[in-house]
Amino acid sequence: MNVEALIASLPIRAHRGDPSRELTDVTSDSRQVTPGALFVALRGERFDGHDFLAEAWRRGAGALLVDADFPPDRLPPGATTLFVTDPRRRLPDLARAFYGTPSKRLELIGITGTNGKTTVAYLLEAIFRAAGIPVALLGTVAYRFGERSLPAPLTTPDLLTLHRLLHTFADQGARTVVMEVSSHALAMGRLEGTRFTTALFTNLSRDHLDFHGTLDAYFEAKARLFSGAFLQGGEHPPHAVVNLDDPRAGALLERLPATVRPITYGLRRGGDVTAHDPHLTLDGFSARLHSPWGNFPIRGHLIGAHNLSNALAAAAVALAHGISPGAIQAGFAALRCVPGRLEAVRLPGKKTPLVLVDYAHTPDALVHVLAALSPFQRRIVTLFGCGGDRDRGKRPMMAKAAFRGSDFVVVTSDNPRTEDPDQIIADIRAGLDTIGAPLTPPDQPREKSYTIVPDRKRAIEVAIDAAGPNDIVLIAGKGHEDYQIVGREKRPFDDREVARLALAQWREKRP
Repeated sequence: MNVEALIASLPIRAHRGDPSRELTDVTSDSRQVTPGALFVALRGERFDGHDFLAEAWRRGAGALLVDADFPPDRLPPGATTLFVTDPRRRLPDLARAFYGTPSKRLELIGITGTNGKTTVAYLLEAIFRAAGIPVALLGTVAYRFGERSLPAPLTTPDLLTLHRLLHTFADQGARTVVMEVSSHALAMGRLEGTRFTTALFTNLSRDHLDFHGTLDAYFEAKARLFSGAFLQGGEHPPHAVVNLDDPRAGALLERLPATVRPITYGLRRGGDVTAHDPHLTLDGFSARLHSPWGNFPIRGHLIGAHNLSNALAAAAVALAHGISPGAIQAGFAALRCVPGRLEAVRLPGKKTPLVLVDYAHTPDALVHVLAALSPFQRRIVTLFGCGGDRDRGKRPMMAKAAFRGSDFVVVTSDNPRTEDPDQIIADIRAGLDTIGAPLTPPDQPREKSYTIVPDRKRAIEVAIDAAGPNDIVLIAGKGHEDYQIVGREKRPFDDREVARLALAQWREKRP
């Protein structure tokens, strides 16, 4: 496509430069500009893409697309430029011009909910692989298909990146894409022009209220995925898979379009897909799955009732897509763990505490993870913090959840971002004070008490040192992340690597 053809397809207010220039791609990230790419300047909360026009042009951009009110004298000299009113509104048109509608060439499965998205996505990827179906994954941990995997800067990519990835996946032979869908992406219009075959709702609890304002607004953002604008089906009729155990399930089911087939699942309130005779251990789960497609045994390596619920969700989606029980069983058996989701950190040889790293960063997630561990009747040491520049209201709630589900708690920093870490910890401590939790020094742990260690590395060492060989240490909040955000800087930091070193120190002290 050249600039002239693009001008003919968009409501361009004005243009300057060479209309015959060829355009090879489109991006709104100046760092991703390749020779011939159209760079779209977007104004955001923190950055203005117009500040990066010179960089994009230096990188070889084929043309620049800017807001109609942008002063021409601030353009790079000689830059071919298109002026439009509100470039962000033109993103769906640009995606369609460069990539077509790739979701029409794929079976696209969208997973939304506060907790469980990543685990269900990994389970589904394993199931479709076991069924021999080429499947791609877009989610919190990675964007991948086949042997190629990219780190995921966002749970759901920006609109242009999403369409580029879907286009690439389709060209490379993918038939199905399993995709985590965030409330931010739905609220900000990142999914415009995308068609889903199946939408899955896992649950809803307090999170992201710094962005959405209220829990109702948060739910409304999630519910958009189940509208006819997105849920249109494909080779299979559109399905909505809904967790009946969640209090919002009824409200979501009531608003489904008539063309959408509902499928429900649940552990406590029944549904189309249920688990009978569940057995939960530290080695995983087993149960007999009952469904309209038949009943069969399931067994997996993931820990806890919440992960059995996630397995039911994945099975419900797979059955709706015509996947056999055998492939579902094989997929569950193949998935040993999900990165940063109750991921065990172990050392070979002598017995050490069982260290589990988990992404639980909401009150509800922490409650469910600790509830998953409590039946094993082991002493539980929990380490957690709360992210900065995020919903402050959940900090005391997380504090209470951690203390009530643990024998000893270590409060530390998470990703403080631009907030003062001490203030974040003070907000956490306020919740502990309301329930009379006693504070102890880090080197003098007592049962049913907590301590404060702001440095996360040192906090992990303290938590593991406080544990005995039969105890469980839960390191919560960051999961798979291999960084810590302090200020606006991303510093290398991986809870799992730090925990391995701390376990080695634990072993040295106890020959």
